[in-house]
Amino acid sequence: MEGKYLFSTNNSLLLIDTKLKNITYVGALPVKGFLFKDDLNCLWLGALKNLYKFNQADKDFHEFKVGNNIFSNGVTCIRQLPNNIFTIGIRFSGVALMKDTSVIATITEKEGLLDNSIKYLLPDGNRLWVATPKGISAITFTSYNPIAYNIKNFGDNAGLGNQIIYQLIKFKGNVLAATSKGIYEITDVEKLLQEKPIPIPLYITNINSYKGDTSGISSITVPYNYSRVTVKFNAICFNTPKRYNTFIV
Repeated sequence: MEGKYLFSTNNSLLLIDTKLKNITYVGALPVKGFLFKDDLNCLWLGALKNLYKFNQADKDFHEFKVGNNIFSNGVTCIRQLPNNIFTIGIRFSGVALMKDTSVIATITEKEGLLDNSIKYLLPDGNRLWVATPKGISAITFTSYNPIAYNIKNFGDNAGLGNQIIYQLIKFKGNVLAATSKGIYEITDVEKLLQEKPIPIPLYITNINSYKGDTSGISSITVPYNYSRVTVKFNAICFNTPKRYNTFIV
């Protein structure tokens, strides 16, 4: 709407028309939150405890519920992919993908996301940039039916750890992140996303085995508490290099 702007004040949604130089009342706001207008000019309100959709008939926002009512956890951000699939940041629960009125998938730490707390979403063609407290996850969709994607993370390994990301924007083919420590720029995006991870080296430092003659042994019987193999190893997470753990399997 050229020359027209929506803004909220107290519990009301107002429309400013800069050409007519007037302000008109649009509807009531049930709670405080952020506004989003989709490609069909429908208004959404994301809030701490739910997602709301504006009803033009009674000029009011109503709770938008789906089957498992995942939105009751709270909504932190909402954006729309070019194919009209909504991407919705759920409070402490990752990203939900919604088509029409159904949540068709969720993407969380379990699927490879850096963190389940979503600060900002930036759709970019078939890609979704996700800002989290631990850095940025780039989700590239390879299929929407069924949902298929791969994730590239930029965390401590890219200097994005321990800072707040307020906003993401595209600028001259690059991605800019407004952070608590300044502006961070991700350049050569396609090349960077296609880089293959460095193979993790395996170092064998010690092997213990039976030292006797085994040429005539067809089976070995050991007490029950020794009938197992123990492998001790150290592992480093390359997204978070500070994590260095020892495991016994």
